[in-house]
Amino acid sequence: MVVAQSLRPHMVVLLDGQVWRVLDVKAHAGGAQTRGVVHARLLNVRTRNESERRFRPEDRVEEGEVEFRTLQYSYRDGNDHVFLYQYKYDSFFDWVCSPNDTHACRVRAYVRNGIVTRLGSTYDYQNYADLYGNHASHNWNPRQCAKGFTFHRVIYGPYRLKHPIVRRGWKAWADAGFPELTPELKSQYKFDSRGDDEFVQISWEDAFDCVAKALVAISTRYSGDAGKQRLLSQGYQPEMVEATHGAGTRCVK
Repeated sequence: MVVAQSLRPHMVVLLDGQVWRVLDVKAHAGGAQTRGVVHARLLNVRTRNESERRFRPEDRVEEGEVEFRTLQYSYRDGNDHVFLYQYKYDSFFDWVCSPNDTHACRVRAYVRNGIVTRLGSTYDYQNYADLYGNHASHNWNPRQCAKGFTFHRVIYGPYRLKHPIVRRGWKAWADAGFPELTPELKSQYKFDSRGDDEFVQISWEDAFDCVAKALVAISTRYSGDAGKQRLLSQGYQPEMVEATHGAGTRCVK
């Protein structure tokens, strides 16, 4: 509780069950036969209506405790205005953003009502190390780009692919058993003109089958001495080829 003569602009008070914000206060001293009076111009926080009240200087007024938040306006429902508090969340989880197999930034996703509403940094890179025990530093925080921070828009976007697609030429090459790509076969399966090829929709079962067969083909083709020779003929550095130790599985990316 505060006395009326202590009211100041921007204070929040409770009157008649309503929340009011003090806009202006003027105190008038009383004379020999009259008592002083405090004039307050108030704004109803809910209705936005203004009101003027008079108080005696010693009147006690209940002061309200209001938490100010930055909200995003959503829509109007009759006399009510609906705002979105975008920083409120029910839970969160961390994931790794690795576009094109690079960067591997850790991202924190904030969930509200089962929907990811925003993404942010984990601010914990100083706790991570590589296989050799080399630790990152606090200087790595935060470690996301604008594309990573808005990735949830891709997930919920209207043009998001919800089924697997594959190039028609690649699918034909896979169905043929992944033969060695000679110049003639590159043209046949459109590896030298992929921009002119078309995508076709396949089932998830077929997609998993294609991926499994491709992994087996790569691992087999680049294993052993024959695999080393293929890698060298394709222009890979000898040091890189030796690092595979003849294991084609190390050529899978």
